[in-house]
Amino acid sequence: MRTIWLTGISGAGKSTIAKVYRSLYNPHLVIIDGDEIRKTINPHLGFEGDDRDRNVETAAKICKLLNDDGHLVIATISSPTDKQREKASKIIGKDKMFLVYVCCPLETAIARDPKGLYARYYKGEITNMVGIDIPFEVPDNPDLTLNTDFFDITNCTSTLRDSFHKSLIKK
Repeated sequence: MRTIWLTGISGAGKSTIAKVYRSLYNPHLVIIDGDEIRKTINPHLGFEGDDRDRNVETAAKICKLLNDDGHLVIATISSPTDKQREKASKIIGKDKMFLVYVCCPLETAIARDPKGLYARYYKGEITNMVGIDIPFEVPDNPDLTLNTDFFDITNCTSTLRDSFHKSLIKK
């Protein structure tokens, strides 16, 4: 099987797209959420460079294990650097990772703030916020870009399904 890797800033819509995709198109799909990996498997990690790298690596290894066992996976993890995404691709397998950039302006993500992270950041409770303290490197050649500021979640999810299925036919 394969991994659909959703990358983007917090609040862009990665988790929402994954949940809607599962509910509409594939109830057996496994969602690997970077925040949940951090809470359950890597609670000892912080939010700085090396710790972020290790969290992305852990998520990629879990995706690979699930793929090897026959599961379709959607990973929702900021993975803000090209280096992190490239490492994930090497772990999962370049031919098994479908990279999706979930594009959203920072202002929109701050307004959405589904996990309350931006509010906590502006209160001074947390630091190292991707898109503010930590630059988000827009992928040069993602397999797909979804603009959640312009298109609604249903449109983004159906576009993801169609593009992903086309990529399977090309392989």
